[in-house]
Amino acid sequence: MAINWVAREVPLHATSTGKAFLAWLPAEEVHGLLDVPLPRFTDTTMTDVEALMSHLGEIRERGYAECAGELEPALYGVSAPILNVDGRPLGVFSIWGPVSRVPVSRFDELGPLAVDAAEEVREALLG
Repeated sequence: MAINWVAREVPLHATSTGKAFLAWLPAEEVHGLLDVPLPRFTDTTMTDVEALMSHLGEIRERGYAECAGELEPALYGVSAPILNVDGRPLGVFSIWGPVSRVPVSRFDELGPLAVDAAEEVREALLG
């Protein structure tokens, strides 16, 4: 059985998509968007706000976010922000799938692909 993710709200702290979005926002906005305490969905969900804030800095440096089963145990992915001219996220480009297709061992390969795709979308939108 496949889960339908269309129009489903997901917690920002427990997905690569959410973390890619948060990483390019000012800290005060991030704190305003988080549901505190951060709910745990799996054993790998980050629930400490300060640890998350530090992790967002690492994501900005790398250029993309990763998720290894933080919302659903078998869903893994990478995501990169589509940034506007001011460096704020307009959207997020994600590569997600079951752990059998998107294991952690592929994150170093897939992350840069997500960054490149997000940049292509940005160029198409902004010219």
